Amino acid sequence: MKAELEKFKNQIRTLDWDQLFSLCVGLKEQCIQQEVYLKEYERSFPVMSKDYQALKETLKQKTTALTDLQKKYQHVCEQNVLLTKNRFGSHNEKMGSLKDFDLSDLQDPISEDPTPVEKNLSNDNQEPKPPEKDPSRQKNRQSEIQKTLRKWNKLMNGETERQKRDTSRLPHRNTYLFELDKLDEEYGKNNWEFAGWHRKEFLHRLPSVYYVEVRHVPVIKNRTTHTLTSLPMPGVMLSHSPVTESLLASIYYEKFDLSLPLYRVSKDMKNQGLILSRQTLSNWVLRFAETHLGIVYDYLMDTLKGYRYHQCDETTLQVIRDGRKTGSKSYLWVHSNSSLDPVNPIVIFCFEKTRGTDHLRNFYKGCSLTITSDAFGAYFLIESESGARILITGCFMHCRRRFFEALQIRLSSLKEEHELKNLPEYQAVQLIAEIYQKENPLNTLSPEERRKRRQKEVKPRVDAFFEFVHQFPLEDPLVSDKMKEAINYAKNQEIYLCRFLEDGHIPIDNGYAERNIRHDYATGRRNWLFCNTERGAEVTAIVYSIVETANQNGANPLLYLQFLLEKTPDYMELTDRSRLEELMPWSEKWHEYENSKIYERQEMGIPASQEKPHYRLHRKIRPVSTELTIKKDQSAG
Repeated sequence: MKAELEKFKNQIRTLDWDQLFSLCVGLKEQCIQQEVYLKEYERSFPVMSKDYQALKETLKQKTTALTDLQKKYQHVCEQNVLLTKNRFGSHNEKMGSLKDFDLSDLQDPISEDPTPVEKNLSNDNQEPKPPEKDPSRQKNRQSEIQKTLRKWNKLMNGETERQKRDTSRLPHRNTYLFELDKLDEEYGKNNWEFAGWHRKEFLHRLPSVYYVEVRHVPVIKNRTTHTLTSLPMPGVMLSHSPVTESLLASIYYEKFDLSLPLYRVSKDMKNQGLILSRQTLSNWVLRFAETHLGIVYDYLMDTLKGYRYHQCDETTLQVIRDGRKTGSKSYLWVHSNSSLDPVNPIVIFCFEKTRGTDHLRNFYKGCSLTITSDAFGAYFLIESESGARILITGCFMHCRRRFFEALQIRLSSLKEEHELKNLPEYQAVQLIAEIYQKENPLNTLSPEERRKRRQKEVKPRVDAFFEFVHQFPLEDPLVSDKMKEAINYAKNQEIYLCRFLEDGHIPIDNGYAERNIRHDYATGRRNWLFCNTERGAEVTAIVYSIVETANQNGANPLLYLQFLLEKTPDYMELTDRSRLEELMPWSEKWHEYENSKIYERQEMGIPASQEKPHYRLHRKIRPVSTELTIKKDQSAG
């Protein structure tokens, strides 16, 4: 800079006055112009700063929006994986479903992209190369095929590992198949006899039969007073109606146990020759559930409240006309005894418009018990409100489900099979599987023995699982949101999930209550879709409670419903409700009724067995040949 200044001084020393004047004027013009630029810049600087801040804020918003879109995209991808798995894959959450893990099974079944084999086939210049065969894998594959074939053969014969064919309670008819003329023609007349019989059972089913019973009661004339008196007609359920206990029981059975909507029941009756409208069937279902089955429902509920260990869950129910806006959800709450408590099984469904805690407050008012449930907040609220009167225990099945869903999402991006066991999701599911492996064999033990074995065998596995949960690094950016959700669920529910270790009556999960919902109700809801009114929803809860309780006690639901419809009128006016114990599906009165009815119903219309032929009619004694006699004599000598 100094050198430039010295150079400028040397230049201006050589200039005259006019040149210096011109130079100064030029420099002044430049200064004025620079001052103008400086003022303009100072004036526009706030505007530019404001624009800069606006652009900076816009960039921040766009960055946040992009991050949210990436999270939503990731969530949609995860949901797509889970929906694809639920739609096309196995619903089994146990470790056995991952033993035969194959990455080819993870391809989207509805994807239109060509597979590697299809790509090779589409290339005319290159033939597809067959995959290399692994001898050990091929051998294991053959072993699996043999096991599958054995299971299939058992299934075709009507037998499975869990339940074998049992026809001991069915009526049997003996039929002897032979034709005398053909036997005489083939072997010669009077030259054959029965040496034995080959026996094989065949199962038949008679179609359902609707018939009309015309009952006549006499009209008595008094010869003295000449008055006419009509004797009362017995067995009338509803005046001016042909309904009977057997017909109504079959309607209840088909709708609530076989999950058939009433319009299908009406259609089947029409095909059999009986025309009854769906509205008539609906009126019968509503009326007699309230009058005949309601007292049994109330007694079952009171009996269940006396049990010490419960399981509870809830599910949705659509009611069309309930005074709320269209699409509002109602709920059915299910209450049952503990699956490990040695008491008579009872399952109770209760209809409520909402999922609020008021139902639990009213149902368990004054009760002291332990409830096994999922992590719905209403259960923990009722526990805190009751003090130490109600204890809530958790469900390991819900905990496992979250880890399994996280594992399913990771499997979609897995490249090598050997990476499976290194996944933290897999390790969590494996730890829970080890807990179940130790717990399941204890189901047949007494509660006290089960508690002791749990402390010795199951508790170390539970401690190992929660040690893994607490040491898991949630701050790792590679951890999926589903895995974080599963970890947080396990941490928050640790106290409740561990309570089953202290009492042998408490189950490890709430699967028993979920199965009670899924067994009949969930299947029926997919068919009949909704209830028209709140009254229909209440009746739905009543009948499902009776049907599911009958199923859990091994009673025939059809016969049990008929038994209640026939017997409950004799108990309606009783002040002592304890006598309703005679109507329970574990009572002696019910078992006597079942034994008297089951063969009566099944043997109707079955022809009698044929008489077993022991000899040939009018058979002459064949003469013994001399040769045979000699041989016998020689052998005797």
